[in-house]
Amino acid sequence: MADKKTIVVYFSRTGTTEKTAKEIARLAGADICRIETVKKYPKSYLLCVAAARLEKSRGELPPLAGELPDLSGYQRVVAGFPVWWFSCPAALLSFFSNYDLDGKEILPFCRHGGGGPGKSRDVLEKACRGAEVRAVFDANKADEEELRRWLAQ
Repeated sequence: MADKKTIVVYFSRTGTTEKTAKEIARLAGADICRIETVKKYPKSYLLCVAAARLEKSRGELPPLAGELPDLSGYQRVVAGFPVWWFSCPAALLSFFSNYDLDGKEILPFCRHGGGGPGKSRDVLEKACRGAEVRAVFDANKADEEELRRWLAQ
């Protein structure tokens, strides 16, 4: 991994994915970038689930807040997200829609409420055309050693 410049990008609503993303960035010696949407998702879990479902059914990509990083100097993008409706959230897809990912390696990891990564990899492969999208790592119970092994792939 040391020979590939790496950035960790992540979307986190509650902070759980953020905590894992920061640990991965530390272990990898990688840069890090939080993905944020202009419109904030509801704090209520049930309202957030409803908003995410509506967004997914409409195929909406929410506008992102803040300045996006320049990915041209990175060979590897570690992408973290919570699983929403059996897939990655639209905010992550919105992020990737801004880039030419040809030749990049995408290492996705997820946090979830028990359903696993779902169809996240399939969705990411479509969104990240030209990139090599690895299997989605289930980081729910991963300790530091498991994270190190995953990063070394």
